[in-house]
Amino acid sequence: MLPLLLTLLVLYGASGFHACPPADSACVAEVRSSAWRLWAEVDKALSQRIYELLTIYDWIPKEELHSRQKALQGLEAMEVAKQLLCAASFVRCDPEGVNHGVKLLQMDLSEREAAQRAEEACTADVSAVDWLGKCSFAIWDWADAEYFISAKDFMSNSDEPQTSEESDRLNLRKTDANAGYAAVVYPPSLSPGHICQTSLTPMSPSPGESKASQPIFGGEAFGDVAWVDVSNLRTRHLSSISLLEVLENGKAFQERHPFGLSRFAINLGGGDGGCRVGHGLDPVNCFFVQGFGGVVFEANQSLEEELQSSLGHFTPDVQIVMEAAQAETISQRLLIAMAQRPGRWVEKDEVDIIKVDVDGLDCHLVQALTLSGWRPKVWHVEINPLFPPNISLWPSGSSLGVETTIKRDLTSAFSRRNEREHTKQALVGCSLQALLDAAGSEYSLLHVEFENAVLVRKDISEALEPWLSSRSVVQKWRDGYFCHPIARVRLPHDHDEDSLFLHYDFRRWGDPSLSGEDLLQLVQAFLQQFVEDHTYSFKAPQMTSGSWESSAPILGVQRKQSLRNQGAIHQSLKYFLFISQAPPRTSTATRKEDTFFSGQSSLPTFKVSCHHGPQVEEMWRWSWPIWSRTLSAP
Repeated sequence: MLPLLLTLLVLYGASGFHACPPADSACVAEVRSSAWRLWAEVDKALSQRIYELLTIYDWIPKEELHSRQKALQGLEAMEVAKQLLCAASFVRCDPEGVNHGVKLLQMDLSEREAAQRAEEACTADVSAVDWLGKCSFAIWDWADAEYFISAKDFMSNSDEPQTSEESDRLNLRKTDANAGYAAVVYPPSLSPGHICQTSLTPMSPSPGESKASQPIFGGEAFGDVAWVDVSNLRTRHLSSISLLEVLENGKAFQERHPFGLSRFAINLGGGDGGCRVGHGLDPVNCFFVQGFGGVVFEANQSLEEELQSSLGHFTPDVQIVMEAAQAETISQRLLIAMAQRPGRWVEKDEVDIIKVDVDGLDCHLVQALTLSGWRPKVWHVEINPLFPPNISLWPSGSSLGVETTIKRDLTSAFSRRNEREHTKQALVGCSLQALLDAAGSEYSLLHVEFENAVLVRKDISEALEPWLSSRSVVQKWRDGYFCHPIARVRLPHDHDEDSLFLHYDFRRWGDPSLSGEDLLQLVQAFLQQFVEDHTYSFKAPQMTSGSWESSAPILGVQRKQSLRNQGAIHQSLKYFLFISQAPPRTSTATRKEDTFFSGQSSLPTFKVSCHHGPQVEEMWRWSWPIWSRTLSAP
């Protein structure tokens, strides 16, 4: 079934995509009056509503079609409100933008009267002093009414916060994969060329083949349970632990690695060592919990105590190295750390997974390890997902020093998070194409998990076919990021009124009609306007393969354990990955990042606030959305 807005726009022959902020960057930069703060404040409030409705959607049982449709209609309404609000804020830069936004209000809405008031307010005389304020208030009033219609079935009749025990009990209902209905995507009608409709469309391995169409997500293809990725929403991607299990059961894997998995993992950027999913996703730390050995690098010395508390009891099988991973020395330092472990030596092509999340040098480290002969079965690497495939972009310059993780001006691909307003910032993270170039032709892109990319070695990927080949690299980027429902929603930590999403419409980069040259020109113009010179490069750094190789002897014999014989462990980890997203717990308590072993959830708590309209100080408290009413799972 097509989303309501898309169906109506197709029937009326309208196009829902209209770039906003407009392409006139000079005019956009001049809108720095009170209009900008109003735009930023209401946009954040609408972003909050989108998060809430997406979480509600996660709770709805698959048989409750009506509730799911209401949630989807609410999400579409929030996006339409964001578009109209943006157009109103930049009306002097693009006079046609408001007219286009008003047309989107002419859908069959639940709150027709409120939509009519918004239409009247926003089509009034724009030269009036109070026009923007009245238009913005009317937009918010309509969007809020649509939100409460979509969410009312999930609002508690009590003002009491939901208890941890109750939310855990309700969360146990979500033990099945999200099968039987389509995933939530960014409204296709608002995407350029309706391109996000393809993220709802199964495809065959290659055009013209008679093979059956394959599921969109790996979790659906291989029967994985739903889990919670870095966006803090349930995902249908194949989880890392399930991926290793699928690979190990393949014929090609068994011929190449007859003893099964090495149960050895490398974590470059282990943080505090916590095993968690959601916003603090770290799959490799969870592998250590399940008995894997390996090596952990962490540059932030202030995290040493927590890291030792989380993983120290796994030493010497898990080696902890408190230093920044450097491209020039990482291979050598890994081999030295591995030599300190007891048991059988693990070769470079036997490593099960290497995770890289160091906020800067990620692709540099992948490239350095590749040139030094490392061939893990799986790469799990943080990227800057804003940039489409075929745009190979590398961070560079002095900002990539030893203390990159701690002192970078811009520690997120999406938000400035900096007090220096209106200034250019250093580029954070490499593009997806840069990662593919760094890993080389021996790897295939499995999927994009919002701001993480997962690659699998081709010689052992047979068990993933024909699903693996059913979608192109570009389509996998769309499925995992560009068409993700929060791809252009200001993230919880994005409290900055100078957020890049308030300056630039990144949907333009996903236009399927763009030539490669046109896309490159758009990206170059963006970089020149918003990113510091000399902090990025379109060329990979020049590196040579390391000459130092370990001569460490094999220190005894250690029988390799296979996940084929670890079903109970596998299921217990899947259970943890699943239950880590509980329904929201409304409380004024401070957010805590408790680990799995503490017996408490690692999820944030939420402040109850029955406000009417946007309130800047009350939003994204403790880096997560607050809830306007006490909500409860169905």
